[in-house]
Amino acid sequence: MPVCYQFAEKGTCRFGDSCRFEHIPHAPVSKEQKAPKVPKARKVVDQHRPVPDHIVAFFSRYPEFDYDSDLSFIDEFYRMCDHFGWRRYSNERDQARDAMRRAMVQQFNHTFGTNAEDLASWQKLCEIIQIDPIPDKLKQCRRAVVTSHINICDLLDAPFLGTAPTRFPTEVALSVYTRSFGKIFPRDEVEAGSLLEYLLRHILNPRPERGIQRGVKGGRKTS
Repeated sequence: MPVCYQFAEKGTCRFGDSCRFEHIPHAPVSKEQKAPKVPKARKVVDQHRPVPDHIVAFFSRYPEFDYDSDLSFIDEFYRMCDHFGWRRYSNERDQARDAMRRAMVQQFNHTFGTNAEDLASWQKLCEIIQIDPIPDKLKQCRRAVVTSHINICDLLDAPFLGTAPTRFPTEVALSVYTRSFGKIFPRDEVEAGSLLEYLLRHILNPRPERGIQRGVKGGRKTS
C-alpha cells in the first residue's frame, strides 16, 4: 500500500482512519509518489473581487457552519464535514458532496463559459493560469491550456481568492497533489464537448508522459 506523504511529513492526515494510504510516521516517500512542493499562492488584495455565487449558494444551505469565502472552498468543505462530524461515506457527507460537485460545475460554467469554440473563454483561462503572452488565436489558446496540468479546484478558487493555480510539470505530479489534498473534480457532471471537458485529466491512472494528439481532447476520460 502506498504511503500517505502528508502523514509521513506532518504526522497528520485530513482523512484520518479513512485514508486510502498507509500512515507511517517519517516514512521515506518515493519520488514518484511524493507531490511536488506547491509554492505559496500569490494573493492580490482586491476589494472588488467577484463572489463565487454557486459555491456561496451551496454553503448557504448550512447556516450553522461559518463559511469563510476568503479560503479555498474545498478546504472549507472538509472543515464543514469536521464541524458536523460527518464521517467519510456517511449519507450526510455523500449528499453534501454531491451538491458541492454540482455547484463546482455550475461555478466553472458561470465563470469561464461552456462554449469550447469561444476565443474569449480560452483567453480568460490563459490569463488565470498565467500563460504569457496570451495567444490571439483559438487553436493556440486551446493548446496552451490543454498542455497545462492544472488542478480544476484551484482554478475555480483563483479569480475569487486572487491567486494563481500551480502548473504542474506532469500529469503524475498533478495526480499525486490532487489525490493527496482531496481536490478531485466531478468528471461525471461534465457535459461532453464543453469547455470544461478539455481540462479533465487522468487523475486515478495518470500517464507518465502525456502527449497531445491532433483532434483528441486532453484527459477527457477521467477526472
